[in-house]
Order: sequence, then C-alpha cells, then structure tokens
Amino acid sequence: MTKILLISPIVGGQSGVGQHVRSLSKNLIAAGYTVETRSTENTFYINIKRLRNPSFAFFSWLKTKGAEYDLIHAHNIPSAFPMRSIKGKKVLTVHGYYSEQISLLHGRIIGKVARFIEPRILKWADVVTVVSKSAQEVYQKVGVETIHIPNAIDLREMPRGEERMFSPQIIFVGRLSREKGIDVLIEAMHEIEDAHLIIVGSGPERVSLDACTKKKIHMMGEQPWERTIRLIRGSDVLVLPSRIEGMPTVILEAMAVETPVIATEVGGIPEIIEMNREGVLVPKNDVKSITNAIYSVIEDRKLRNYLAKNAKEKVQLEYTWDVVKEKYLKIYEILFESAGLKSD
Repeated sequence: MTKILLISPIVGGQSGVGQHVRSLSKNLIAAGYTVETRSTENTFYINIKRLRNPSFAFFSWLKTKGAEYDLIHAHNIPSAFPMRSIKGKKVLTVHGYYSEQISLLHGRIIGKVARFIEPRILKWADVVTVVSKSAQEVYQKVGVETIHIPNAIDLREMPRGEERMFSPQIIFVGRLSREKGIDVLIEAMHEIEDAHLIIVGSGPERVSLDACTKKKIHMMGEQPWERTIRLIRGSDVLVLPSRIEGMPTVILEAMAVETPVIATEVGGIPEIIEMNREGVLVPKNDVKSITNAIYSVIEDRKLRNYLAKNAKEKVQLEYTWDVVKEKYLKIYEILFESAGLKSD
C-alpha cells in the first residue's frame, strides 16, 4: 500500500495550515493511502518564540533522517528540512509568501537572507504548490515553478448552531501577531459605538493587546474549532485586517456559514472575495476604511444578506475538499508514475 508522510508543525487546531493538513490526511486515507504525520504533536520542539519552527525542523529531521516513503508532502519552509532527508517523491506546499512574513516579523536584514535562501529550499521538492495565485506570481519571478491549489473546507463537517454573545457582534479569529493586524482592528473599534468585538486566538501580541482593550473588546483566547464556528455564525461580521496573508481558511469558514467578511486586500484574499459581492475589501493598516466598512455592514441587513448568499455559493463551487483533493491526487499520481509506482 502506498505510504505518504505529511510534515507540518501543526496538524488540526485553529491554525489554517493545521486544518488544511488534517483535512488532507483525512481525504487521503479515504482515497486508500496509508498516511502518517510528523508534527509538534509527535515530535519534540522548543516551545519558545522564534525557536518553535527551527527546533521542530531540526528534531523532525533527526527523527526521520534516512526514512523512506513513497511520497513526502511538507507544508511551509520549516518542514522542508526533514523532507529533504527522507527518500521518496517530494511535494512542498507554501501557505503564503514565507520570506515576506519573516521580514515583517524579524526585520529587513533577516528578511533579505530569507528571500535569498527560500527559492533554493523550494527546489528541494519535486513539486511546489501554493495556496494563492499571488504567491505563484512572486515565486515565478525568482525562477520557481509552482502549481496553484487553494485552501478548502469540508462543508459536511461544519458544526450546527450559533452563539451570539452581543448585538451587534464583530469577530476576529486568528493568531495574535503583527502580521494579522489585530492592533488596527482594535484601534478601529475605539471609533465604533454600540458594537462588541470578540477576539478568538492567542499569540505573542496577547499581552500588549490586553493593555489597550476596552469593555466592548473581549479576549477569549483559543477556543475549540466547533465553538469558533458557532461564534462566527452568530456574528454580524468577521473582520480580518491582515498585513500579509496566504489564503485564510477562516474566511472560507465564515463564507460557508453565511457571515459577511471584511478583509484587507492582501495575498490571496482578493482571489476569494470580489469587492461588494462576496465581502468587503479594505487597504491594510487603514483604520478609517475598516471603521467605515464595519458600519456599512452592521447597519445594512440587505447588504449582509447579499454578501452572505454570494459568498456561500462561491465556497460551494470552488473551495470544498471534494474539489481540491482531486488536484492533489493528480499531482501524486504523476509522481508515482514517474517513480514506477501504482497509486492505490
């Protein structure tokens, strides 16, 4: 039976990448493959900021060095290091533009080093896939050929019910770090009266955010995925003010449960959302635009219903695992044929 190893620092949980890998694993098993995963759940790592991903890369490399699988599918750059040491066909999926994130979080000098190294790392894989067309264009400019396969959700797994704590209710779901722009949303909320913001997630910005929040801003920390979806469904609007992005799974989830979305026009977001059709797009770092967009959505029920209807239809047509899994399986089959293997 064909053996596939999936490598990702996170599998499952609230992380978009983790959700992606968990669902991919489930779909591969259903297709008849033998699937193993390598993640922080079964590999030692140092749980300290700036050491998590490097330590995962190192210890997963130690754990898998010299192993052999029919195919190794790694997710994001840290997973490429253990991928390289394993025998078998190799697929690397990049969830965004990795060196751009490094530059934003760690400064220009480290970002320049990352931009120099990243294309060389990508060439360790037989096939590189990206979740957005914008990332595909960036990598093409530096000589790396990629295949675009978007993120996806499983509509059959979406939990029922909704949870409304306030009215109007605005929700943010994501990692509390600089790239997600949560500080911009909190500043906008200071200008909005008679609405509450609930923030679901954790991360390095949590302490500084606690210091600037008011009574109408509610830090809920990480929540189980099922409750998170119910909170999204019970909200009037989901806001994602990211400074950089790949293709956020949380936007697809909000679209699926018919909660209108306001998001910045960065990364792959404009590929999911057409302005004023499936959601509202705003410039990054623009407090006034986010404020105005929130007012326009929460005060106009007709607009909310229009955006929600179009968004759900788009997800059903383009962003379900029934559609996306076939694109991965096609790549696998080509690699198996080139290695003289039969796919199950």
